[in-house]
Amino acid sequence: GAVRILVVEDSADLADSIADVLFDAGHDVAIRNSTGPEAFDGLLELLVAVAFDVVLLDLGLGAIDGGAIADALALSCEGPAVVLCTGADSARIEPLRRKVAAVLQKPFTAEQLLFAVTHVPPRRKASGFISRVDGGSRKRDTA
Repeated sequence: GAVRILVVEDSADLADSIADVLFDAGHDVAIRNSTGPEAFDGLLELLVAVAFDVVLLDLGLGAIDGGAIADALALSCEGPAVVLCTGADSARIEPLRRKVAAVLQKPFTAEQLLFAVTHVPPRRKASGFISRVDGGSRKRDTA
């Protein structure tokens, strides 16, 4: 079935490319695109309001460290599985490995992306979720 995925990425072009691959594969995709401190504002509330299965999280979000978001999500036992997307070296990634379901090293292929989102163990029960996050088309979360 479709996986509900939130893409948190500061590069609008990369976020759109990722969303295209996921959407074309039949998944429900929303994008949270920001480069400033506001990247974190309202994110946890959004994750509670919409039962995402997976968050594709960029480690470097400009003024915000994606690691801080991964830390916050790791504290929530009902949160989505986190797939960390990064071009950082292994020394920067290692401390976060236990807190995330998977790490996608940039650049990654469409096949690696699809494998990552469909093979991580979902941490949230999918009951009571409307079948399409956005009525059947991608949307960009600008809140």
